[in-house]
Amino acid sequence: MADVIVEPDHFELVLFDPLEVREVVRDVVERLSFPHGGSLVVSVDETSPLGRVRVVDGRPLRLEVESGAFEDPKRPRHFSREIASGVVGRTLLMERDRRDPAFAGPDPTGDPTLSERTAWMVWAVARLARMGFPVNPGRWRYHFRIRCGFTDASDECFDRIWNAESLTWPELSDMVARCSSNR
Repeated sequence: MADVIVEPDHFELVLFDPLEVREVVRDVVERLSFPHGGSLVVSVDETSPLGRVRVVDGRPLRLEVESGAFEDPKRPRHFSREIASGVVGRTLLMERDRRDPAFAGPDPTGDPTLSERTAWMVWAVARLARMGFPVNPGRWRYHFRIRCGFTDASDECFDRIWNAESLTWPELSDMVARCSSNR
């Protein structure tokens, strides 16, 4: 069973239960068989309604989460199990990719483009969908179109990424470059 620590242990500004957050994150870590090798600390910044999530490598591995990433959009300040599991799942799959030499992830000295990062998120979400996590493919197709174009070529690229069982960073980056050039 995964050792998950949630910080803070009491929330003042958002209506989150740290035990519920811990339970959701633990479930995701176990379903993904994420090799974290120890504790996973989830540090929630409840002062920010934004939705950024950042992985801080080290022992223990840390997820720094702005509380908006876990909120129910129909009930601000309330925790959404479904949204939190999707955010944590996507983040951990991308972190696993980054650590996998076979994936040959983006250059650690530079950042992926927004289009590349979006395509990578799409692939992570598609894998979550295949594992039974609730996802909305239409939402992700739209998100992909915003970054890569509202074209048939972009939709074909999305479909290839969504249905891919395995990808490497060079393959993913090349697909994005080809569909973006057809804008």
